[in-house]
Amino acid sequence: MRSRSIRRSSDARSRDLDTLTTQKQCLAPGPGAGKGTLEIGESLRPAMPSLHTRNVDATLPEETRDGMVCDPNPVGAIESMPRGRRKWVAHGLSNRVVYGGLHYGARWLPLPVLHGISLFGNSLAVTFMRETLEGIRENFHLALGVPEREARRLARRLFFEYGKSVIDVWRLRSEAFVPRITSFDADATVLAEVRKNGRGFLLVTGHVGNWEMGAVTLRGHALTPAVVGQPELDPDVEAMRLSLRKRLGVESIDIGSSMATALRVRTAVEAGRAVALLVDRAYPEDQVVVSYFGRPTPFLRSPALLARFCRCEILPGFFLRSPDGSYFNVWGAPIGADETLSPEADARRIMSRVASDLEGVVRAHPTQWFNFYRFWKDGSASGDAAEADGRAHAP
Repeated sequence: MRSRSIRRSSDARSRDLDTLTTQKQCLAPGPGAGKGTLEIGESLRPAMPSLHTRNVDATLPEETRDGMVCDPNPVGAIESMPRGRRKWVAHGLSNRVVYGGLHYGARWLPLPVLHGISLFGNSLAVTFMRETLEGIRENFHLALGVPEREARRLARRLFFEYGKSVIDVWRLRSEAFVPRITSFDADATVLAEVRKNGRGFLLVTGHVGNWEMGAVTLRGHALTPAVVGQPELDPDVEAMRLSLRKRLGVESIDIGSSMATALRVRTAVEAGRAVALLVDRAYPEDQVVVSYFGRPTPFLRSPALLARFCRCEILPGFFLRSPDGSYFNVWGAPIGADETLSPEADARRIMSRVASDLEGVVRAHPTQWFNFYRFWKDGSASGDAAEADGRAHAP
């Protein structure tokens, strides 16, 4: 399905100027920032995103940060309000010891040995990480409506599927692995549709599949990925991630590292980049509530507002592992902004479409839905994210 092209009118140009003016008013030094560092503020009314977008790193452990809010009276003093560190899983496995072991093990150990270690480690995990396993079981029960026994079986299988994806990522890092993308030819048609006049687009995805293979796919089609995210808290883990990105030719757009994050996204789009964001873990100051598995669920609002600001399309994309170890990609239809709607209404329309695409992929491939915490609490998602103990990671 072809999305209609969006023409820049004089009114649209005027709105851009208003947006940039508002952006300047809504920036203030971040409480965790170094001297001279500014962090993007909350909702840049009415048409700019809060850009507190997290976890859009294609390499996959979750990103957690401090944040700012925008003073509703920009003439007055802008007071910074710290955003607490968010933790998305009930374990602490995203650390230099675990990632260092994966890094060097993938480089030097034979594949059968790696799979043996994964089998042993995940067997221990499903035995002793009972809180995490129970959260995953609940996710499957609520989302798919399956009986408790089937939900528990899916939860156990998810651990072992995750282990295979992790091995693939770190073998990719060590140059010991060249993934086979079976949908490569079909991908070319989809990507050509959103590459209009040399401009790029926003690639949105969720916590399903192996996002690293998205970078492999994009590079294979002469596209440069640009990942929107923030640095890892552990500098050693961050160094390993940057090394992987460099190997894959992935650029980084850091949130909170400068006052020009939104403009950097637009510059990347205008340069033909595929700007990648994760959308299914929201924050109170950056969310729009949509239907997901029939439940009201907050998704990030900022990707939809960025599409409006950058005048580009959003392409939902999901990168799945086949039983034989190859990968294939599933794409949603490109989505363009509708400037006849209010920013809020348009964000709800766009993110509802994205949530529907993501739901379809999860239903088809449930054991690649990598959420290691209770996704819903009292009918809404992300509610207990800040309560979990440990940092998130993904394949």
